[in-house]
Amino acid sequence: MKKSNLLVTIFLSTVMVLSGCATSQPDYVIYEKRYKHRIAKVIPEARGKTVHVHVHHHGKLTKKEKRWLKKMYTKKHKRKNHKVKVVFVYG
Repeated sequence: MKKSNLLVTIFLSTVMVLSGCATSQPDYVIYEKRYKHRIAKVIPEARGKTVHVHVHHHGKLTKKEKRWLKKMYTKKHKRKNHKVKVVFVYG
């Protein structure tokens, strides 16, 4: 009887953890909520071994927002043996 209670408890806790991970919001949803009204367009451009990502935005971005956006676009546009440079263009 004790083994079955233990198995049921483990199963229910696993289901709860998996459902929690499945319902958490991915990064792009957070991006759209926070920055969709500010980011006008994103233009990735490859020059040799460097990928330049030009982020055109409206309004001023804080340092924290710029760091977060740099991190996100670096991950998104990373290629093998290439560097990614993110450039913010106002207007």
